[in-house]
Amino acid sequence: MLEAHEILKMYFERKRMNNSKYSLRALARDMDLSPSYISQVMTGKKKISENSIKGFIKVLELDDIAVVQLSRTLNPLQEPTESAVTKEDISFLNKFSPLEEKKYNILSDWYNIAILDLTTLKNFKSDPRWISEHLGISVLEAEIALERLLESKLLEEKNGIYVKTNNKMRLPTTRSKEIIRKFHQQMIKKAYDELYQKVDEEDFKKRLITGATFAINQKKIKEIQKLVHEKLYEITGLATSDDCDELYQLNIQFFPLSK
Repeated sequence: MLEAHEILKMYFERKRMNNSKYSLRALARDMDLSPSYISQVMTGKKKISENSIKGFIKVLELDDIAVVQLSRTLNPLQEPTESAVTKEDISFLNKFSPLEEKKYNILSDWYNIAILDLTTLKNFKSDPRWISEHLGISVLEAEIALERLLESKLLEEKNGIYVKTNNKMRLPTTRSKEIIRKFHQQMIKKAYDELYQKVDEEDFKKRLITGATFAINQKKIKEIQKLVHEKLYEITGLATSDDCDELYQLNIQFFPLSK
C-alpha cells in the first residue's frame, strides 16, 4: 500500500510537470507552512497534521480517488462505512498511476486512449491497418496516434510489438477542463451512434445503455460522485482480471435535469 507521503509526492511531481521551477519551498509558501515541515512530510519523516491535510489536497489538486487513498492511509483502523472502500480496494486503486497533466493532449482524439488498451488484447496486431479496421478510423489516423503515444512514452515498441508503458493509469482532475470535456463529448457521441446504428438483437446483447431519473438531496452529490468513482474502478478490475479479447467503453452521466 502506498504511504501518505508517497501519494503527496506523486501529485507534487505532477504539479512540477507543468512548472519545472515549482519547488517544495513554493509548496510551503502556497500552504503558508514552513519549508522544513513540508520537506519532512514529503520524505515521510513527519506525519501529516490534521490541520494541513486540506491544504495539501487543495494545492496539489488531489482528485476524489487520491483523497480516498490518503484518508485510508492516514486512518487504517478507521471503521469503514457502508460505502467506504476496503483495504483491498485501496490496494487495487494504488495500481492506477495518475497521468501527468501535460500528457492530457492524448484526449483530443478518443482513439488515442482506445489504442492504448487495444494493445492489451490477446489478438492485438501492431499494424496501423489492423488498428484502423478494429476502431473504424483511417490508417493515417492510426499512424499519427501511434507516433503521439510513442512520443508521450505511453507506448513503447518491444521486438516490433507496441506495449503500454503503464498498464493501469487514470487522468485525475479537480476542475472542468476543455480537453477532458471534448473527450467525453466524443465518447457520448459514440454511445449515441451505437444506439442509432446498431439495432439488432445481437448488438443489444453486447451492450448495456440504461439510466435512472430520481430526485436528490444536493448534500449527497459529493458522496454519490465518490461512490461512482469507486465502482467504476471496481468494474475495471473485474473486466481486466482475465485475458481480454474485446475493447469496451463505460460512460456514466450524472447531471441535473432541472434548469
